[in-house]
Amino acid sequence: HEYDVILSQCQIEPVNVFTPPTDPNGSFWIQGLEPWESDGVLVRIFDRWGNKVYENEQYTNATGWRGTGSAEGVYFYTILLPNGEEYTGTVNLFRQN
Repeated sequence: HEYDVILSQCQIEPVNVFTPPTDPNGSFWIQGLEPWESDGVLVRIFDRWGNKVYENEQYTNATGWRGTGSAEGVYFYTILLPNGEEYTGTVNLFRQN
C-alpha cells in the first residue's frame, strides 16, 4: 500500500486573557505558533488609545509579551506570520495580587 501524507499548518489561537506574573497564564500565549517561530513572527500590541506598547519581530511563546509596565485592561494585537497571514484581536490583561 502507498499513502500520501499531507501536512498543513494549524491556525493560531491567541489567548484572550492573561494574568501576569502567574504561571502558566502569565504571558500572551499563542497556541499553534510553534511551527512559525523560527521563521520570524511579528507581534504588535497596542493600548486602547492606539499607542504601541510592545513589538517583536522574532516573537516566540518562550519570550513573549508579559505585560511588563502595562496597566490592567484590554489590548489590541496584530500577528503577522511569515506566510503573510495576519491575525488581529483583543486580549485582556488582569494583574494577580
